[in-house]
Amino acid sequence: KVDSLRLKKYCDNLKGVKKLKNGLRYKILKPNPTGIMTKNGSMVSVKYKGWLIEGDVFDENIKGEPFKFVVGMNQVIKGWDEGLRQMKTGEKCRFIIPWYLAYGSHGNGPIPPFTSIIFDVELIDIK
Repeated sequence: KVDSLRLKKYCDNLKGVKKLKNGLRYKILKPNPTGIMTKNGSMVSVKYKGWLIEGDVFDENIKGEPFKFVVGMNQVIKGWDEGLRQMKTGEKCRFIIPWYLAYGSHGNGPIPPFTSIIFDVELIDIK
C-alpha cells in the first residue's frame, strides 16, 4: 500500500501520462509518428535507464550496446513487454511500472520486494 501511494504521488506530478488497464503507466518522451509499431514476437534493440521512485538508478545501458530481446516471450519483466507494445521505432518512452509488473513480491538485487520502478526506454530498432 505504501508503494501504491508513492507511485500515485509520482504520477500526479507528470503530464501526459497514459495508463493501461493492467496499471502500467507510460509517457512518450520523444514521438516518432513514422516509426514501426512493436508487437509480440518483435526482436527489439533498446537503450534504457531504470530507477526507483526515490531517484536511485539501479541499471542502465545508455552508453553501452543496445539490449536485444523478443517482445512478449517473457524474456523481460511484464511491464517492459506491455510498454514496448505501445512504442514505435525511434521513440523514447518513460514506463512507470507497478511492482506486480516488475519484480513482484521477491524483488531483484537492489530492488526491494513490492517496489514500483521507472524506466526511460528508447526503441532503437526492430528486426
